[in-house]
Amino acid sequence: MTGTVQRLDGNGNPIDRLTSDNWSVTHSHATAAEATKAAVATVQHVITGFLVSTDKAGAVVEIKEGDTVLVPIAVPVGAFGYEFPSYLELALNKAATVTCEGTAACTANIFGFTLNPL
Repeated sequence: MTGTVQRLDGNGNPIDRLTSDNWSVTHSHATAAEATKAAVATVQHVITGFLVSTDKAGAVVEIKEGDTVLVPIAVPVGAFGYEFPSYLELALNKAATVTCEGTAACTANIFGFTLNPL
């Protein structure tokens, strides 16, 4: 995705920021998968959605901004995905992470785009 995102400054005036290409990060592990888009000092990551797969009933999935949990959710066995209708725009210099539990197999995938610096 390359385009513009319209935001408002402190006075309510629109600011257009070019976005970079989409990104997606995946991690698999037996008992704890954690997919992280690393923080970058001068840009903001925007989370558009996630996809997890787990063999654990009621597995806890967390969407994080840095170390702060934004969205905790329990998911059923199998694959579960969600695309946020209102994207999650993170603060500057914050990593975007999704974690998932499993008993013998789990995979976590997070996707989004990055806002270029103002």
